[in-house]
Amino acid sequence: MTNSVNVNGTWKNIANIWVNVQGTWKVVTKGWVNVQGTWKQFFGIGTAPTIISAPVVSRNSVSSYVYSTTDGTWSGSATISYTYQWYYYNASVFPYTFTISGATSSSYTSSSSYVGYTIYCIVTATNSAGNSFSQSNLVTITTAISKPTISTYPVVTRNSTSTYIYSTDNGAWTGSPTSYKYQWYYYTVSGPYGTTTTISGATSSSYTSSSTYVGSYIYCGVIATNAAGDSIEATGNLVLITTAGSPPTIPTSLTATTTRYDGVNLEFSGSTGAVDYDIFWNTAASAYPSTGASADFLNKTSPFLDTAITSGTTRWYWVRGSNTLGKSNWYPYQTNGITGTRPTFVNPGTPTSPVNNYINQSPTGTYNYTCSWTATTTGSTPISYYIQVFGANSATGGTAGSGGSYVGTFGLNGALSSYTGTDGGGWTGTTGSYKSSYPWNYFYVYAVNYDGTSYYPGSNSTNSVWR
Repeated sequence: MTNSVNVNGTWKNIANIWVNVQGTWKVVTKGWVNVQGTWKQFFGIGTAPTIISAPVVSRNSVSSYVYSTTDGTWSGSATISYTYQWYYYNASVFPYTFTISGATSSSYTSSSSYVGYTIYCIVTATNSAGNSFSQSNLVTITTAISKPTISTYPVVTRNSTSTYIYSTDNGAWTGSPTSYKYQWYYYTVSGPYGTTTTISGATSSSYTSSSTYVGSYIYCGVIATNAAGDSIEATGNLVLITTAGSPPTIPTSLTATTTRYDGVNLEFSGSTGAVDYDIFWNTAASAYPSTGASADFLNKTSPFLDTAITSGTTRWYWVRGSNTLGKSNWYPYQTNGITGTRPTFVNPGTPTSPVNNYINQSPTGTYNYTCSWTATTTGSTPISYYIQVFGANSATGGTAGSGGSYVGTFGLNGALSSYTGTDGGGWTGTTGSYKSSYPWNYFYVYAVNYDGTSYYPGSNSTNSVWR
């Protein structure tokens, strides 16, 4: 038998050495001998472990304080076993090197208390021929970090209303991310929950959609990464995909009419694509608005009357076109505005010599009157006149505003028109007729312009006919 010898009639492998211990044959490998009456273990024939490459300590994760060591690489007779002992080292703390009690496995969990220390491990290799040890590298203990967490969610915006390109920002994160990952999604409203679709290959911070998805929503998920790993995905706002188009062009015309007493009349045009217009004004000619300035009058159409301007003051005006896709630049562009002044109001004056005249009594019991007056020449030319009539059954029945019965108003607010009351009547120009069932009638003639009204009470019982 190869490599064997006969020991007491039993063939044994000669790779091991056998001795008789108290009548029992034992292999010499980690064998025992009697030394002055005490049995002691001894190493047998072979080669003790010799280090080839030292153990390597590494941190399991930057988010923990767990460190592990390899055994290193050793030569020597088989079989080799290993034991471990961990140590701290700090050149600023005497005695500098500290044996970590109980730290005798191939991994060890430290803590934040030792941030700034270094940690290492001594590995002892043992076989039948002896043992040897080797020290690992030193690793500095640093503060454990966590994966990023979201603090402000990402925001998706459309790059331009004329394209289908959408972009997202990264949001704000704790944990000092070093890079980001992106994934875009469509969301379509259907049923109680809707449908979400992952857009294949859409993994950058911007994505170009198409008109196919008009009516759907688009959003983006962002993952932040640091040395500890990837965060949980944070999704941004949903943006409705609308048909791409262009905002309106800058207007080409703006005029201000300043002859009316009720305000400044503005007329504007020339903004291609505009649905309506915004108007900006200032009391300084050169104080033109910036591109994104807020307007004073929104969503107006031409013509527009600025009645808010005070009589006798001047404003400078700018106008821009507006539609659902945006707004144009202001016209005039970055230069003095169009001037408009509201004239100072002058009372139109009082009509003079109103006269009411009896005409006939037809049908029976109804009295017909006319009323005429002399047009006012005081102040500005009035826009128009109107008549107010009160009736009474006696000459002492009262005066307008305090007695009698109100019959009707003709031409109120400047438009002389037919009276459609029970008694009928009508007016044209500064003359007209009136039928009343009252024998006494009080006529009042008003001159009116845009800013005010003056009136003159006409005769009361003169020329009235008793019924």
